[in-house]
Amino acid sequence: MAKEFLSKNKVSYEEHDVSKNPKKEQRLIKLTGSKMVPALLFKEKSFVGFLKKPEILIGFEANKERIQELVK
Repeated sequence: MAKEFLSKNKVSYEEHDVSKNPKKEQRLIKLTGSKMVPALLFKEKSFVGFLKKPEILIGFEANKERIQELVK
């Protein structure tokens, strides 16, 4: 569902299969404190061009409303 939503809204994304890559799984745990997927990390630039602190959301359905706001 998350991939379909992001594609439909023309949002570029990177997909990582943490079940096949232990390093990616450890990074997921470090970022989110959890092994739950999908984990969505949104980065956006501030007014002066610097990256703001990324927003990390765990789960698609539970965060769908916030994700819709972020992709507008």
